[in-house]
Formats: sequence, structure tokens, C-alpha cells
Amino acid sequence: MFCFSEKYVELQGILLYGTDLRVASVILPPPKHGSDLKQEAEKRLRELKAYNLPEKHSFAIMLACIGRGEGMYEENGVESAIFHKLFPDTPLVGLFGNGEIGCDFSDNPVAATNDMKRRKSALPKLFHSYTSVFVLVAYD
Repeated sequence: MFCFSEKYVELQGILLYGTDLRVASVILPPPKHGSDLKQEAEKRLRELKAYNLPEKHSFAIMLACIGRGEGMYEENGVESAIFHKLFPDTPLVGLFGNGEIGCDFSDNPVAATNDMKRRKSALPKLFHSYTSVFVLVAYD
């Protein structure tokens, strides 16, 4: 059974639409005990880079859990700094939230097919906690 203790539940989203848009996204997972947090974040963001979306006309959106950031890394701006190291010319906008919605995804048919093969189910998990979701959008 699923129930909320709060009186109201609020959900907000962003919709991007266009025939010339290409999109890919990755999720930086919750930290694992004993893992190198910065190294894991860079590994996941390199996976975003591997989708090879054109960076000339692109922007990115970062949706991060309020529990990440300085409290997790003991310094500010770690994930966004890693992003800018890998995507130096791509503007990044973002916000912190209390629960994130997103999935590892690419609109590249080959990459998307490979992503689906890795999953046990055809439906990806969309609701997360203690994660950061990075969405890269390229446009012509």
C-alpha cells in the first residue's frame, strides 16, 4: 500500500518539445559505502558525454537532491564543476529538490536499445532520492 503522510503532494516537471532536439540523461546514484564520490560522479557524467550529442548548440539541466552538494562532498559545486570540465561550452542550469524524476536515457536508437537491454524491465525507474539527474539537450 502506498500513502503519503503529507496533506499535499506537489510535482513539477519540465517539458521540452521539438523535432530538432536531441536529448540524453544520466543519474548520479546515491553514494555507496566506501566509494569515491567524485570519481563515481565523473564516471557517470562521462557516460553522458559518450552519447556524443553535438555540444555546439546545447544546454543542460541538473536536478539534484537537497542532501547532495556540500553536505555530501564537503565542498560546493563538485558535480557542476565536473560537468563543466567535460562540457566546457555547455550552459548548465539547475535546482535542488526533495526527490528527483528522471532516467538514464538517450534518444539515440542504438544507445537507447542498449540501455533497455541492461534493464530487467522495459520500464525504467523514474522516481529517485539522494540522486542528481543531468539532462543534456542539443538543438539544431
